Amino acid sequence: LFSANISFDGNSTDYDDIISQLNGSIPCDDNADCTNTLGSFLCMCTENFTGDGFNCSLITCPLLASPENGNITESDNTVFGTTDFECDIGYQLNGSSTLQCLQSGMYDDDT
Repeated sequence: LFSANISFDGNSTDYDDIISQLNGSIPCDDNADCTNTLGSFLCMCTENFTGDGFNCSLITCPLLASPENGNITESDNTVFGTTDFECDIGYQLNGSSTLQCLQSGMYDDDT
């Protein structure tokens, strides 16, 4: 969350007035929503992004290592991305073959 106080004369709470005081630029991140408040504004990261509103980054889960006697066939550690596992010939997978990265930054089955 990022906020800024702008000079306010009590006559206007118009969003365009606030932006004009910032020389036309909104300091919020491209992945943040800017909300007009009385004489100021707030920046908040949008869904699936994390940060202070000024700097937002896509939610990610930790990178995973290949399992012993197996490998990762596909890996996307960004929010709602999946990581797929397979075993080497002669071995059987114990657990899920696919994990999904959740909005919490954790996988759906962290075992």
